[in-house]
Amino acid sequence: MPSSIRQFLADALRLIRIALWMTIPTTMWLWLGAPTPIECVPEYDWYKGNVLCVSEDTHLWIAFGLFLLGIAVFGGWINGYSFDVLSRALRSEQQLPPLRMVSAVEGCGLFFMCLKYWLPAIAYLIAITVLASMLPLATRNHAYHALLMIGTPVMLAMYWGSLVGLSRYAVFGEHTLLYRRRENMGLALANLKASLALTFMLILLSILCAVAWIGLSVFLEAWQELEFMVEAAIGSFGFYVVLLSGGLACCRLVAGYASKIGIGDHLKPGANGD
Repeated sequence: MPSSIRQFLADALRLIRIALWMTIPTTMWLWLGAPTPIECVPEYDWYKGNVLCVSEDTHLWIAFGLFLLGIAVFGGWINGYSFDVLSRALRSEQQLPPLRMVSAVEGCGLFFMCLKYWLPAIAYLIAITVLASMLPLATRNHAYHALLMIGTPVMLAMYWGSLVGLSRYAVFGEHTLLYRRRENMGLALANLKASLALTFMLILLSILCAVAWIGLSVFLEAWQELEFMVEAAIGSFGFYVVLLSGGLACCRLVAGYASKIGIGDHLKPGANGD
């Protein structure tokens, strides 16, 4: 078997393993919204009951609490694992990194680092929202959209700069490289053609993922006789497969972009004249 096919199959099996690992708790969470059993339907109450046979407030807090916990753990883990994929891709390592629970902690830390990078853009959005709310109602929406369009080119350059900063952080291991906004944005703008090509490829990848998810949704809707838990399990598994596939492809695209603009060249033998 050619090495490329063998590597593809190995990556596919690892992706399926990750998707299954995430599907089980997600399906259990979706079970909280399953149809209410007959014994749990109250006779003289204004709400219709729930699958846990508890009060509506208790059911709401349990579902909401588990949702926040799942978002923090799964989101952090995917974030950290994707960063590991980017780091390996910049080192020309095609094999996916091993599965580590600590990636959730690393991913949450990376999220707050990226949040710090985007603070100026967040402050700008808050400022124009407050400013637009002070204007007359007739011109409020037009003024807000005009101010938003003015800041869009800067935000696009910041987005490119964030990808450059992540790539530099992945190569050098120095997190302060994330916050060098002008330096990273300048590097991205100096390679404008590559930045625009990356943006086009990421948009195309997002469209393909959306089409795949819509196709899966249509498939599930066509099978009306499926039980709730079966539909929840298939839907969750398909969602994670699409999400992980798109995320890994995105990491490979960003790694290729970083290599084109010179990030990671010092890792190649002889790059420093040795």
